[in-house]
Formats: sequence, structure tokens, C-alpha cells
Amino acid sequence: MQSAIKIKMKFLWAMILLCFPFRELLPNDAEPQFPVERISAHDYKKPYHMDFYAGFDSLYFSEGRDNLQNAGIGIGSIEMGYKFIYMGAWYANSPKKPYQEGQLGFGITHFFNEWKAYLGTTFLWMSANPLQDYEIQSGVHGSNLFYNISLDADIYYSFFSQGAYLLLSAHLLWDWFWQTTWTVTVFSGQNYHYVPDAHTGLDSIGSRLEMERSITEHFSWLIHITNSFAIHKNTAKPGDLPLRNLVYVGLGMIYSL
Repeated sequence: MQSAIKIKMKFLWAMILLCFPFRELLPNDAEPQFPVERISAHDYKKPYHMDFYAGFDSLYFSEGRDNLQNAGIGIGSIEMGYKFIYMGAWYANSPKKPYQEGQLGFGITHFFNEWKAYLGTTFLWMSANPLQDYEIQSGVHGSNLFYNISLDADIYYSFFSQGAYLLLSAHLLWDWFWQTTWTVTVFSGQNYHYVPDAHTGLDSIGSRLEMERSITEHFSWLIHITNSFAIHKNTAKPGDLPLRNLVYVGLGMIYSL
């Protein structure tokens, strides 16, 4: 097992060194006004896995913030994994605001019985300013620990803002009628200079209800409603202005191989 872990770490550091020159592309005078969603590290215990996703959210929500001021955003992504390696591409476009965003990410996952840990990198491009960023993410996930409850701890570091954001969440999942799977999530977010010119520490708590219905073996659709509450908002700090109490909904389609 130790040799397998060493191989994974050598692979990841090689990828980080290859992508590190992206850091030099960051404009010095730009500000990351639009915090972004992460390409997620899915459960790639299968030898090969691929997901296609297309959807629309009524708000662009991340880091507890309404990033596009009441404008919705369309999202498309492809995520794949082979053994312990995962990678993905993500694109978003707002129909009401002149905003586009793209992400490319990859990393490694290691499993410890019901737990998994991951370490990855993401290169991001945003049309605002324009802005580019390079991030490192890490986290642990425990599946079905008790009563179908799962726990997550994720942290990501931005080379542009030179700060980190910590996201803690718990999920309760169950199957119900009409081939539907329901998930209730509670979460909290903590900002450590990841969002610049914003207060440090706990900034949001919230919950999410999601329903996913299988149409065929490979195709399903989902709908969710999310609410978030701003914590310790400081209106004197520009980075806290998008931080607010909010509710939004989303609809998406998933095709899995």
C-alpha cells in the first residue's frame, strides 16, 4: 500500500510542476470578484468512470456569496476517472450578465475503507477583468458512516488571492419512490483571505435539498433548492457585499458511463 501511495504522490507533484507556470499568467491588478465552484472529486472506485452534466442555477452561489447579483448561470461539465486519477472540465455562462468561466482540474484519490482523501489542482479562467487563477484543493470524505450520513471537509487555496477557503458539510441520503434519491445537506464556509477584502473566519451556513431521478441506467435528472445565511457580514469590506441571506433553485441532467 505504501508503494501505491508513493506512486500517487509522484504523479500529483509531476502534474503540479507542469502546471505551475500558469501562476505567471495571473494579472497583477485583477481582483477575484467571482469566487468559483470546484470541480469535485467523485467516488472513482470503479476502474473507469465518466459523467456529463448540464444544468441551470437561478443564482451563481459560492463561498456564501451571490456572485452575479441575482443573475442565473448555465453550467456544463465533464468529469472522468481512471483508478486513482480523476480529471474534469467545467464551463459556465450567464444569460443575463456578460460573464463566462472555465475550469480544468485533475488530481488523485486514495481510499481507506469508508473514507477517501483527495488532492488536486484546478486552473480557472473568468471573463471578469479577465481573471485567471490556479488553485490546489484537498479534502476527506466519509461515506455512509451511520444512518446513511456522510461527512465532507474540503479546503482550497488560491495562488492569486493567497488565501484558503474551508467548507464543512454533512449529507443524509435515502432512496424513495419513483426511482428517486433524496439528499439533505447542511454546510458551513470559512474564509481565510480566499475572498479578498472580506472578513476572516466563518461567513456562511446553509442547507440544500436535492432530488435525483433515474430515467435510464445512464441518464438522470435532478432538482435542488439551497438556502444560505450570511454570518458576521461586514459591509465596510467590499468582499462581504455579495455575502447575504439567499435562496435559489437549480435543475440539471446527468449522463453517466
